[in-house]
Amino acid sequence: MTVGHLVDAMTTLVALTHQATRAAEATVGELKYTLDAAMTGWVPCDGAMLTQAAHGALYARIGNAYVPADTTAYPDYNPLVHFFVPDIPPSGAARCFIRSS
Repeated sequence: MTVGHLVDAMTTLVALTHQATRAAEATVGELKYTLDAAMTGWVPCDGAMLTQAAHGALYARIGNAYVPADTTAYPDYNPLVHFFVPDIPPSGAARCFIRSS
């Protein structure tokens, strides 16, 4: 193998590594459909009420955009403490998740 071929191979390897790293990094608030229900840093898009303290980065991204019109089913709801994730139905067997951290 010549030096030129070695440099080309290393350049390709660096480019592929960079692409893989970027693909693995998700942005807070990004949505993803998956069959995997146990993903670290992701929460299901099931309309659940979360606390701002536990999911501050996600709250900073989506705020109170998904508060249900009727919050009587959530007696502990406090808009200064809680927020809601979107309620997005599954697509076949895949569930929707939102990146929370």
